[in-house]
Amino acid sequence: MSTRVRQSTAAPSQRRSGNEPPPYEKPTFPLNPAAQRSLGQLLQTHTLNKLDGNIVEAQKALSGAAGDINDRLTAKDRAVQKQRQAHSSSDGPSEAGDDLEQRLAELRDKVDRMTQRMDESMRKMIDGRHSLQSAQGALEKAAQDARLQASTQASAQNIRPQRQRRRNLDDGSADGEDDDDEYQDFEPTDPTAGTQGLSSALEKFKTQLDDAKTRYQSHSLTARYADNNEYRDFRRVVHDAKHPDGDVQLAHHTEWFHEGDAPAPGVTTRGRANAEDDDDDDIAVARATISTKCPLTLQELKSPLTSRKCPHSFEAEAILSMITGSSNREQGRPNGERYVQCPVTGCSQTLTRGDLHTDSVLVRRIKRLQRARELQDDDAEDEHNGGGPRSTVIEDVDEDAADVDDIVAGRVIQQTQMKSEPKGTRSTVPPASSARVVDLGSSSDEEEADEDEIMEE
Repeated sequence: MSTRVRQSTAAPSQRRSGNEPPPYEKPTFPLNPAAQRSLGQLLQTHTLNKLDGNIVEAQKALSGAAGDINDRLTAKDRAVQKQRQAHSSSDGPSEAGDDLEQRLAELRDKVDRMTQRMDESMRKMIDGRHSLQSAQGALEKAAQDARLQASTQASAQNIRPQRQRRRNLDDGSADGEDDDDEYQDFEPTDPTAGTQGLSSALEKFKTQLDDAKTRYQSHSLTARYADNNEYRDFRRVVHDAKHPDGDVQLAHHTEWFHEGDAPAPGVTTRGRANAEDDDDDDIAVARATISTKCPLTLQELKSPLTSRKCPHSFEAEAILSMITGSSNREQGRPNGERYVQCPVTGCSQTLTRGDLHTDSVLVRRIKRLQRARELQDDDAEDEHNGGGPRSTVIEDVDEDAADVDDIVAGRVIQQTQMKSEPKGTRSTVPPASSARVVDLGSSSDEEEADEDEIMEE
């Protein structure tokens, strides 16, 4: 018997060791007023302005560095041209002149590669600033939703007893005994009875953040970067360093990015080198290479199967039914595997069941493209209905609930009557990081060494 007790006491240490938190459980009740205030005050106690300012300073420094290395290249190019002209008027080219030409070509290649990496880093910083704005908006929305849920629950709890009393009056059961019998099944401690399930503030924050990222990546590269003032300045600085005489005009910013049209149904071409890196997929780029429609049904893909022989995908039920009903068999044998020619126009590949597979990465990309289209339709519908997000007016019957909107906006609410709260009710746990750290490249040391070498040329 004692052995059984020792085993039961040792079991929890095996299931959860150290400071590992318990499994997450969705909330059963809405946030109380203290938690609502703590959530609304996060943006004031953990401001993102400093991080945003650091990104702006980094953008300026990056533009200056790009201009410096291209200035150095232009100066070196002009020096070599002068020496070339001097040698042409003398006895002809020399070994020293050939060596200078070789070094200039190497320097130009290095500067071009560094400028390209700086261009990519500039765009990543623009994305990072948008992520900060999205995190702030998502947190504000989560705070508003928490207050709305609390108000909805309080309203529902206030309405149910009123309806019960009216029903009792209509039935003529006004005596105390009937009231006691009528209220036996009522549970006043369960505010969730008869209401919809709650969504946690964390779920609301993540959903808003994901939708903001999807909307942002749905925009074209021109809208994201070419219309950005910092990126325009970067391109102008680099162009001025390359052409200081102004003999070559910088192309209009609408011509900086060339984006293709939407592919035909079934075409799902994508780079295999980046097949596993799906977190940073660009929807605007994927839209030009991946179709979300089946070439057989001309409907949106739900369960796509992708060919191993060609860059085409189909709805599973449609392509498998087509193969099953085919009279063509491999090698002309009666027991050979059935096959069909790829139904995409212009493709000569033959497909069997074994040639089709589920590409999990491609499925995720297709779903993201479809989600982006849904968000665009919702935004267009909101604009058509008068603009702005949909709103619902709910009577606030919770007198203790804090006005989260005012807290987020930075206004201090003066309350003449407030119940005293113990200090332990306020949350002291810092919020989770709302924005990912922008990785500007893994070869930062190499770039610094290259830049130092260029400046010493």
